[in-house]
Amino acid sequence: MSALVPGSLLVVAAALAAALVYQATAPAASIETSQAAAAPRVIPATAPLPHYDPPPQNAFAMINARPLFSPSRAPVVEAAETGTTSRQPPDVSLVGVAIGADKSVALLKSPNAQTAVSAVLGQAIDGWRLVRIEPDKVVFAANGTEYTVKIRAAAGTTPLSPPAATSTTHP
Repeated sequence: MSALVPGSLLVVAAALAAALVYQATAPAASIETSQAAAAPRVIPATAPLPHYDPPPQNAFAMINARPLFSPSRAPVVEAAETGTTSRQPPDVSLVGVAIGADKSVALLKSPNAQTAVSAVLGQAIDGWRLVRIEPDKVVFAANGTEYTVKIRAAAGTTPLSPPAATSTTHP
């Protein structure tokens, strides 16, 4: 049985060598190429494009000072609104809220809108910043003034009140 293994390996090696010699010496099949070359695309002459002057390099100083992949990158702080002119509070109604441990969302609907939009804390709506989301209301602030929008209940129903805190003791 031990003489059978080397003999069979010798036959396999000889067959592989013959295949290799055939592949090296066999004539290669010719590859047909298309004689019709694509005609070059002609772009009609039109008015020349206007010359573009890019902004000066120093216009990008803030971007260069805050590289994209730097761990110390921080969001840009918006300038505080100045002036004593009072803005009209946003004309929205509160449809609902979703309050989570790390994120709260308010669903607000404008009278002319078909659908409600979501708003998160800190988002600006009509110049007013959303500063608080509670189970039954949201609070907007602008120029030191606060504006509260309470949730509206459907006709014939009473609005849900926030759940009362309960205290339970376990033995």
